[in-house]
Amino acid sequence: MTDTGITLRDANASFRAARYTEALALYDILAREQPRNFWLRLNAVMACLRAKLPAEAARRLEAIDRSPQIGDDVLSSTRAVVQQRLRDAGSVPRLYGPTDYLQWQRTSRRLAPLRRLRANKSFPSGYPFELELPALHGNGNDYRFIVDVVNRSRATGRKSTAKILVVVFASAQDDVDHALALLASQSFAHEQVEVLFVAVNQPEWPATEHAFHSSWLPYDRGQPVAQINQAIAGRNADLVVFLPPGVDHNPWLLEQLSHYHDVTDLAVFAFHTVDAASSDALILDRFDAGASLNWRGERYGFRKVGAGNLVVSAARLRRVQGFAAELFSLETAFRELGYRLYLDGAYFMPAPAECHITAASRKAWVAHWLTSTPTERFEDYCAGHWWRKQDGRYPVPKVSVYIPSYNNSAYIVQSVQSVLDQDFQDFEVCICDDGSTDDTLMRLQQHFGHEPRVRVLAGANGGIGAASNRAVAMARGMYIGQLDSDDLLKPEALGRMAAFLDDNPVVGCAYASCERIDAQGHHVKPEYSFPVFSREKMMMTSIAHHFRMFRRQSWARTEGFREDIVNAVDYDMFLKLAEITTFHHIDEVLYQRRWHGNNTSLVNEGAQSANTLVVLNKSLKRQGLQEFWAATAPNPNQPRKITYRRHQPTTRVFFWPDYSAANPYQCLLYSRLDERFDVLSGDLQCALKAITDQPAVGPVVFHLHWTNTFFKPGDGAERVKEAIAAFEAQLAAFKQRGGHVVWTIHNAVSHDNNQHAELERDFMCRLAIAADRIHMHSAGSFAELNLDLSAASGKVFVVPHGSYAGHYPDYVTRADARRHLGFDDRDFVLLFTGQVRPYKGLERLLEAFAAEAEGKPWHLLVAGKASADFAAHLATLVPPAIQDHVTILNGFVDDHALQLLYRSADLAVFPYERILTSGSALLSMSFGVAPILPRVAMVEELLEGGRCGLIFDPQDTTDLRRVLAEAYTAHLHGELASMNKAARQRAESLAWQGVDNLLCFTA
Repeated sequence: MTDTGITLRDANASFRAARYTEALALYDILAREQPRNFWLRLNAVMACLRAKLPAEAARRLEAIDRSPQIGDDVLSSTRAVVQQRLRDAGSVPRLYGPTDYLQWQRTSRRLAPLRRLRANKSFPSGYPFELELPALHGNGNDYRFIVDVVNRSRATGRKSTAKILVVVFASAQDDVDHALALLASQSFAHEQVEVLFVAVNQPEWPATEHAFHSSWLPYDRGQPVAQINQAIAGRNADLVVFLPPGVDHNPWLLEQLSHYHDVTDLAVFAFHTVDAASSDALILDRFDAGASLNWRGERYGFRKVGAGNLVVSAARLRRVQGFAAELFSLETAFRELGYRLYLDGAYFMPAPAECHITAASRKAWVAHWLTSTPTERFEDYCAGHWWRKQDGRYPVPKVSVYIPSYNNSAYIVQSVQSVLDQDFQDFEVCICDDGSTDDTLMRLQQHFGHEPRVRVLAGANGGIGAASNRAVAMARGMYIGQLDSDDLLKPEALGRMAAFLDDNPVVGCAYASCERIDAQGHHVKPEYSFPVFSREKMMMTSIAHHFRMFRRQSWARTEGFREDIVNAVDYDMFLKLAEITTFHHIDEVLYQRRWHGNNTSLVNEGAQSANTLVVLNKSLKRQGLQEFWAATAPNPNQPRKITYRRHQPTTRVFFWPDYSAANPYQCLLYSRLDERFDVLSGDLQCALKAITDQPAVGPVVFHLHWTNTFFKPGDGAERVKEAIAAFEAQLAAFKQRGGHVVWTIHNAVSHDNNQHAELERDFMCRLAIAADRIHMHSAGSFAELNLDLSAASGKVFVVPHGSYAGHYPDYVTRADARRHLGFDDRDFVLLFTGQVRPYKGLERLLEAFAAEAEGKPWHLLVAGKASADFAAHLATLVPPAIQDHVTILNGFVDDHALQLLYRSADLAVFPYERILTSGSALLSMSFGVAPILPRVAMVEELLEGGRCGLIFDPQDTTDLRRVLAEAYTAHLHGELASMNKAARQRAESLAWQGVDNLLCFTA
């Protein structure tokens, strides 16, 4: 039996009774009290599997997979079971932190923007040039990686099973009616929604009849926040939505929020409040008001949280222990809760619906909820420098210094005193005694028992990792400083580091330099100090020297300290931080490291060296690089001298130019390549460097895409010629060294600039001769290039453009989409979407549409980004008689909003004159919307002669009008449904296959 009275028999009984969530909680309690018993943690893994939480099982297994207590055989077999359950569950990931995103990039086969190399970047000695680390994701409040995963995962049509508790602060009957009307309009399953109305005293107005399970909570101003905690805790909810008055009637609000909950509880939402009289959001923005707002640069995202406007997962709310029960002001209580969620690693995002507040409703809100409460200073609870202007002692400190300690009574008092002697006051000391058998605890009590800034937690021995995790978990500070129990801080250490982090919001970890002292505290020498932080150097050796201070927010986004290894625990931790946030070295000596002969790193030096390789290979795994690379120490006499090797000969593909950040084409093109191919964004200079530095590793392929980068608007002919000549010289050198060149021809000539058309055609002819392979998306397109490429005809490889099926969110119904955009069932809706540019034939489309649409229920929807001049020009082409039939939405179409356009459309129209391929057409077909396209070879193949769409003759200026009329007739006779179904089936058959054959070469 443990201190809590829980026994292993209790936990096992819950497991056998199929109460897996209860069993998991009991195993966790037992594991905290018996940190050396890793079998308890393995039991928790099995409980996760039985509870159908494979992602959680995988995360927990990863934390114990170096445990010698369990053994490799059991760990390997358990890992196999977990991986199978993950495959069975599908590709929807679970994000616990930013590095989960990096691993998902490989396993999901839907990649984020790929690693980008620069040939002129310097690397530490022994570090491979090609081991470019992925860009940081999720630093600060940058939530883009969460949005990306949610968008991709909602393409499956899978319905959320989340249970949602909606909390409504009601001041009057109107607040109740508005909330119920909003909830009644939701596409989300009503039976999964519970409503809690909170009102000052028992309301006198009658309750409205509604279909939701609901209850009332009389709001007692004597204990306002504590009662809300109690009311929420007693309900079975996965997601808690505090619904302020005036929220837009977005019918997808709860569905969109549940999509985020299904992927992660890292996302916390706040409703953006606007003046009810001044809202001018575009129709697509109103679908997801959050998409048009950018809170990614918010330094303190919790500033967006106000009274009653928060959305948070119930699990995360429990994790931070709900509202601070001692607070009275609802505004302060919500903001303070937001601050603790911020410390817990949450990202603050705008909710997908705006909150419109009139002057009258704002006055009523203040009168009912924000007055008659004691004055509370937010700066007492929040250490952010915008609120806490002066140093001093506060109820909640800015800095927490954590000290893990084991049998170190000789030095622990001096260590703690060095913190108390700081010239900075806003701190606490958090000590975790790891089951010491000497008089450490007695000495701490004797010297600091009456010092409120020193907090001590004693527990069973679990090792340095477990003690560090427990110590940091105690910490309340915004910044966390690390002090070993035998070391000392210089008096200015805390103030200097905290001030730097205050002034540099993008830095998640700052570290200083240190000096060595002997057992008596005398200076010995300066410790090793690397001057400027480098992620690559950090992958060779730990350069994050003492004294280290990191943001609690950043630490909470990692897996914490490993508890299943003896040494290299700190190195592992700071590698994790370096994968998700920015580091900075303050080159000042702020720390004294005591060298007394019994230091852990010295006593266990063999384990330290072995575990260095372990934690580096774990870092590669977290960054999605373990398929290609492994850390190694080739010289047994120098076990700390690290280098990296590839697992096997690899085809290294350098693609250029890189448009993967804005266009998913390149990511999807390479997404099905296996570990035989390492795909990197890099120019020809990078490819040349790779084949020069490591020619024997495997083939090097330079994959050229668009050539428009050589023909920039405004460049004179001589400058263009110089750029081409330099490129061709590099290309010749690359081929001479054995490199291979693949060229994908996307366009006959660059779309946006015909100023140098002849130069570009000549260049393309020479490029066709130099290339080893020419990639076309269609077999017939090569003949349509109108270039003398007869010498290159044998080099052509046809790999069709794949579809985007399953890549974009797709859960909105046709009826809901049309209702949102203002169309009804009988309307015939034509859609043009994509970049709105002159070469795309919109003038022709508007002319044909104007000739046919008058007097008919036709609508043309044009959505995409256009220049101001071209947008104005398009508006002049719409005759007055049909202006109500044409909607031009000029602006970037968010991935999430694409489904609105395609779900509302009967057909998509792409009135190009000449194309070799069309991503827009594939996107349309992926949504099951047949396109209208010009008659060219690619179109004939893609649409299978007209089964999957309609084709017009681009040489006949009147033929597009004929096709539009034909389409309308098909619409009237109900014949478009079969064509749209065929379009979707055709898209699903194009699965980005054959790229491996295109890029496969022998060395």
